[in-house]
Amino acid sequence: MKGQLTIQYLVSFVIFIGLVTYIYLAYSNNVPQFLDEIRKENHRSEAFQISETLLNNILADETQNKQNFISKQKIDDLKTQLQTNDIKDIIGSNENCMLIISEVNLDNGDRTSLLSYVPSSGMTTSIEAKVTRYATYIDNGNIKLAEIIVQL
Repeated sequence: MKGQLTIQYLVSFVIFIGLVTYIYLAYSNNVPQFLDEIRKENHRSEAFQISETLLNNILADETQNKQNFISKQKIDDLKTQLQTNDIKDIIGSNENCMLIISEVNLDNGDRTSLLSYVPSSGMTTSIEAKVTRYATYIDNGNIKLAEIIVQL
């Protein structure tokens, strides 16, 4: 019986090949979903980095030396800069983003827009990532709450 294939060997070989094929197909169907989640998480991270840059560098009020304390004057300066530059050039990012800074009324939750920016070149990605941050600022001697929304 040397050199001959038995029926048990053929059946076990077919079952083995079928099992390997099933595992491969089940795994390969999950890879695109996993990669999409990685891309989404990357955009969320980029939006959070932009909000951190805005809060702690561009809009930070150096006179207060407190975290998440921004300057109304710097909001106005950023608004002026955004009339001639894209936000990605100002903050040094690869992505353009939408930026909304609003004053939040603590009594009723109403929002008054301080700055609203949508890039002139449009949004460059189909994946939406949105980060909302809160900060305080002083306007005419009154401490107020600002809501900063960054959307990629």
